[in-house]
Amino acid sequence: PLPAPEAAAIQVHVAVTLNRDGRLAGARVSKVTNNDYRLRQYEQRMRDLALAVIRQCTPVRGLPPELYDVPRGWRQFTYVFDPRQIR
Repeated sequence: PLPAPEAAAIQVHVAVTLNRDGRLAGARVSKVTNNDYRLRQYEQRMRDLALAVIRQCTPVRGLPPELYDVPRGWRQFTYVFDPRQIR
């Protein structure tokens, strides 16, 4: 759950690295987008939630092995945690 409904306006960008078998090799917050200084108190919780989502969604199955370590492949990517997009 979000720390407050208005915290949904905070976006968290996570740099994700996966192993060939889809297990999580690493995840770190690379950027937080928050245009409302009054929501600053929720940023750490939103960071924690974004990282928890990544951990809970791995390992990822069914990824094409030929696209693992190529430009724009799935070995490394940025996940944007934006609660407004969750339905």
